[in-house]
Amino acid sequence: MDSLHPLTKLYLSISIIVISFVLDFAAQMILVSLVVLLSLVSPQRWKIFKRFLRYVLPVAVLIVLLNILIYPESRRTLKLLSISVNEAGLLFGLGVSLRLSVISLSLLFFFASTPAHLLSTALLMKGANPRLVYVFLHSLQLIDTLRKKIEKIAIAQASRGLRVKGSPLRRLRAFFPMLLPLIFSYLSESLERGLALELRGLGVEGPKSFLIELKESRIERVTNYILLLGTSMIILWRVLRWLLP
Repeated sequence: MDSLHPLTKLYLSISIIVISFVLDFAAQMILVSLVVLLSLVSPQRWKIFKRFLRYVLPVAVLIVLLNILIYPESRRTLKLLSISVNEAGLLFGLGVSLRLSVISLSLLFFFASTPAHLLSTALLMKGANPRLVYVFLHSLQLIDTLRKKIEKIAIAQASRGLRVKGSPLRRLRAFFPMLLPLIFSYLSESLERGLALELRGLGVEGPKSFLIELKESRIERVTNYILLLGTSMIILWRVLRWLLP
C-alpha cells in the first residue's frame, strides 16, 4: 500500500470517511472491516494499531457505556451478560463508536503510509497553492513535533537539575522553566523555516520543477475517478432518499 500514489490514498481515505457519515450501521461494520484490512497490509500496521488501541479504543468504549447509561429511556431492553441494557442507547453508542473507528483508522492509515514530502509534492504537482499546502502539512505535523520538542526540553532541563517528575505541584513549578525554551525555540525555528521557504521559491510564480517525480498509473487514475464518482452517487442517493421517503 505504501507504493500507491499519495492522492489515491487520500481519495480512498476521504471516500471512506464521507461514506461512514452517509450509510447505516451495517455499512459502517463493512467499512471498519475494510479499513482494518487496509491497515493490516500496510508495513506500518503495528504503528497504526498501537495508536488506535491507545487513543481511540478507550474513547469508543466510553461512548458506548455513556450512551447505555444516559440515553433517553426506551421500552426495549436487551440482555447482555445477564444485564438488562437500553437497546436504543447501545445501538446509538455502537454507531458513533464505529464511525469514530472508521475515521481514526482511515486517517492513521493514510498518514502512517504517506510521507509528508510525497504528499506535498503530489498536491503541488496538481496545482495546489504552495502556501496552503505548507500550512496544511505543518498543522498536521505540529502535535508530533511539539511532543518531541517538549521531551527534548524536559531531558535538557532535568540534566540541569530541574525536577520535572513527581507530584502535580512539582510539575507545575517545572512548567514555566520548560515553557520559555519551547516558545523561544519555536520563534527561532519559524524564522529559519520562513527563510528556507523563500530560498526554495515559495512565493515565485511560474512553472516549478520537483526533485521527486510522482506519476499516476492508469489504474490509479481510474480508481480515483471511481472513488469520486461512487462517493458522489452515494451522497446523492442518500439526499434523494431523505427528500423523497
